[in-house]
Amino acid sequence: MYDNQFTPRAQSALRLAQAAAEELGHSYVGSEHLLLGLLREEDGAAHRCLTEQEVTAERTRDVIGRIVGTGLPGLAPPQGLTPRAKRVIENAVGESSRTGSGYVGTEHLLLGILRENGTMAMRVLDDLGADPRKLQTALLQRMSVVQRLPREAPTRIAAPRREELPRITRTKYVQSDLSQVWGQLRPRLEEGPVLFCGTPCQTDGVRAFLGEDRAGIVLVDLICYGVPSPGVWERYVRYLERRYRGVFRGFSFRDKRAEYGRACSLRVGERELVWPLSKDLFCRTYFKNVNLRPSCFRCGYAAAERTSDLTLGDFWGVEGVRPGFDDRRGCSVVLCHTRAGTELWEQVRDQTRWFACREEDAANESQPRLRTPTRPSSRRGLWMGLYGRIPFPLWLRLAVR
Repeated sequence: MYDNQFTPRAQSALRLAQAAAEELGHSYVGSEHLLLGLLREEDGAAHRCLTEQEVTAERTRDVIGRIVGTGLPGLAPPQGLTPRAKRVIENAVGESSRTGSGYVGTEHLLLGILRENGTMAMRVLDDLGADPRKLQTALLQRMSVVQRLPREAPTRIAAPRREELPRITRTKYVQSDLSQVWGQLRPRLEEGPVLFCGTPCQTDGVRAFLGEDRAGIVLVDLICYGVPSPGVWERYVRYLERRYRGVFRGFSFRDKRAEYGRACSLRVGERELVWPLSKDLFCRTYFKNVNLRPSCFRCGYAAAERTSDLTLGDFWGVEGVRPGFDDRRGCSVVLCHTRAGTELWEQVRDQTRWFACREEDAANESQPRLRTPTRPSSRRGLWMGLYGRIPFPLWLRLAVR
């Protein structure tokens, strides 16, 4: 069912899991065999994280044999996955979707094991002295490096002082790089409460990373249209550098100094250039749903119910909910999901002009991303098939027609 999503190493690990079950004389493939398969796929990220905690294939096989027992190799070929093993794989697919990976690797399979408590695999890891939380942390850190965006992608910015907030309040149609975040969250708590804001998949990743013990950290996600391909963005930056003959220094997707957010601005070399948002070729491929990641088209966070504390976004359709409220300079919606989110909103709401509304008012027809994921362009397959095969400037112009 999911074969087309699995990387070659993940597929190899699954084959090795079946071979391990047969070798041990077991008539099924369980979570413990999946664990052994991940260890025997030595080029996978899961193998590296496990061996860092001294969990080896040899020790794991010995523990499985001692706890479960062994039969005659090959006498009873495995007949299929156990229900728990199936849930592990479903967990892995879910982790891939939540992190926007677009594939299922060995790292996702190991996360799938760690998410399923009470399995034989978890019992084996416990017997070997492995720390599940440390494994999870190592995996997420490794995944953030593997999936790191190109050099032109925005790095994550912290704003410990009020005067630094403007740096992080601008519109961004690219996803930030979280590789430096994982090790900074808890240390920053020593300086005071932390508010983390990101796309829903990023925020849920932080929630999973922190676990239940995240007092003092408020998680905020955005109403997200979708995440564009980092490869397309990297090539667009290089295209801009060649076209304007300078080093890329920054880009504003909605420069509100001009036409109140209907213009883009580029800083290249010592120059700053401005053009209409509707003329920007990258933004046009974005809003035509050409360059979005495939996982965005089946996003599980395109709903009013979220795993964050708060959700922020544009209140599209506000004129139909409260006529006369919108001043035509932007109106935001705030959705409170938890007590922590509600308490934070109550601290600041008197500094704003606001009104209470129902959840269905926020998720109105003008705000579809609170109800369903973005739909792909009917021609996306054609344009992404041509991507990398024809000159990039030509691809840009063809893709926005």
